[in-house]
Amino acid sequence: MSLRVAKRDDTNLTEMHRYKAITAGERLFQHVYAHLEDDRTWRILAERIRPIGDSDRFVFYYRQHSALHLTCKLISAGRSFVSAGAENTALLDSIVEGFPWVRLNSGNRLLRLLSAAVSASDREISKGAANEIRRFARNCYICGRALNFLAPDCDEAFTAEHLWPSSVGGDSIEENLLPACKACNNAKGNSPSWVATDIHSLYLGLNPSVEKLRKISFKRRYALFYRAALTLALKEEQTLKYAFIQLGSWQDAYVRDTEMTADMFNLETHQYAQDL
Repeated sequence: MSLRVAKRDDTNLTEMHRYKAITAGERLFQHVYAHLEDDRTWRILAERIRPIGDSDRFVFYYRQHSALHLTCKLISAGRSFVSAGAENTALLDSIVEGFPWVRLNSGNRLLRLLSAAVSASDREISKGAANEIRRFARNCYICGRALNFLAPDCDEAFTAEHLWPSSVGGDSIEENLLPACKACNNAKGNSPSWVATDIHSLYLGLNPSVEKLRKISFKRRYALFYRAALTLALKEEQTLKYAFIQLGSWQDAYVRDTEMTADMFNLETHQYAQDL
């Protein structure tokens, strides 16, 4: 299957709202990302750190990481109240009102998004949604190996995997699920984004061998895979599920610029889905 990505010269891939958010957690994340600071602040930061190289990509990473960190903190606090049997609305309101960036809650939008994300968290996958994923499942969307539908305890066993984790507001709906083998599902864990892993400490030196590239750990390799999917979703203004399906299972990482150190910003998995 060939994949063509339309070239859009006016596309700003740092505008996170360009990809279609399906889950309550994603919508909360997009809101926080857009309102942490204005674009001018991030441009100034990129200019100040330009001597380190790849400053635009680093700022994009840091902006996502900051927004995701706050999103997860808010949802975690909200879930704590719910699990304790407390009244949801009043206590969520106290979290939001005590927040230093009051403008994030203009028109009570932050409160509404947070309430929806907390409510969506940890809901079981319905039989209907699981059956829809199972109906067309043949291979793991991550590693590509054939799925086993008869032995639920083996590594190849079929599972329905949340693209945006249920623990951070990922709705248990068909649009947020893809078929994955049990081994990949367990290894991925609850990571909601490529910026949530330690990929920032991935340094392989100059011109690493193919063997060395293939030894990149699962979580770091998945982070590169996720970044490619997010980039495609942003370019096409589509959902993460759409992007993962279009990409197919993950590919081996390669170095973008062989004259530079192979680090998180100089590694790719899909040439047609490069980032900034």
